[in-house]
Amino acid sequence: MEKSRLDPRHFTRDRMLTFPVILSFLLSGVQGAVRSEWNTFFADLWNRAESIRKVSAQAFSAARYKISSRVFDEVNRELIALVEKEISIPRWQGLRVVAGDGTTVQLTMLKKGIRSIVSGVAFGLYLPGIERFLSVPLQMGSGNG
Repeated sequence: MEKSRLDPRHFTRDRMLTFPVILSFLLSGVQGAVRSEWNTFFADLWNRAESIRKVSAQAFSAARYKISSRVFDEVNRELIALVEKEISIPRWQGLRVVAGDGTTVQLTMLKKGIRSIVSGVAFGLYLPGIERFLSVPLQMGSGNG
């Protein structure tokens, strides 16, 4: 957490939106509208059948911008290390088998309160056999708008 907060003061108070809660939600594979996914996530977290609005979408949005994107690399490295301890990773002549692929992406960035669309390239290194990405670095260009 220390390396992943954008400011050392972030996530220091005892609140509902703790660093682990925000990160868990982001890693949960959100596929629908954030509001409905957020409600379901909290219902599951608190082991309740109904979803309860305890946290606003605005509070979540503000909290997620306090976490560096580098946290995903750290979590992925830990996951791959744990997997390697339990599952044999495919090798060819002693070398780890890795597949690579790239794509162009457009992301919405927020800088100094101004949103802009930024183009970039994502290049993924994939570990076949365990079906996980080893790394997916982004190389960002300049904003379009």
